[in-house]
Amino acid sequence: MINIEDILKELEDELLSGKKALFSGKIVADTLKVTELLAKLRDTLPDSIQNSRRILNEREDIMKEANQRADMIFRSAKDKAEKLTNESSIVQSAEKRAMEIVKEAEAYRDKMYYSVNTSLERMLKETETTMGDAIMLIHETREQLADRINKLNYRSDND
Repeated sequence: MINIEDILKELEDELLSGKKALFSGKIVADTLKVTELLAKLRDTLPDSIQNSRRILNEREDIMKEANQRADMIFRSAKDKAEKLTNESSIVQSAEKRAMEIVKEAEAYRDKMYYSVNTSLERMLKETETTMGDAIMLIHETREQLADRINKLNYRSDND
């Protein structure tokens, strides 16, 4: 994977190595090279965004599966409860067992919700940190570049 920092350094080098225009004091850089570097940067950033989308899709799939399993357990418990209640000698026992099964299904569902949400929160936090670091690096590089450009303009104005 191409490192954002490498692309930014290459872009900075390209801009700083540009020739100074005669009358304006501006720097002339290779437009094709700068455009290629910006395209690389654009192609690199969406990986983090794509990872976030993938994480959200995985969460939805896990939640759907957990709900289906909980529903299946609940229906099974309900069916068992109905069968057991039809037998008069074990009605109380059946109701008790059915409630236990329902509680187990609810506990399983709650455990899955917690697990999925905890994992999702951790993954999104990591993505947020990575993207925050990249944004800070871009900001710092832009400031450094602006300082260098200002120094070049100051030198040209005093010459």
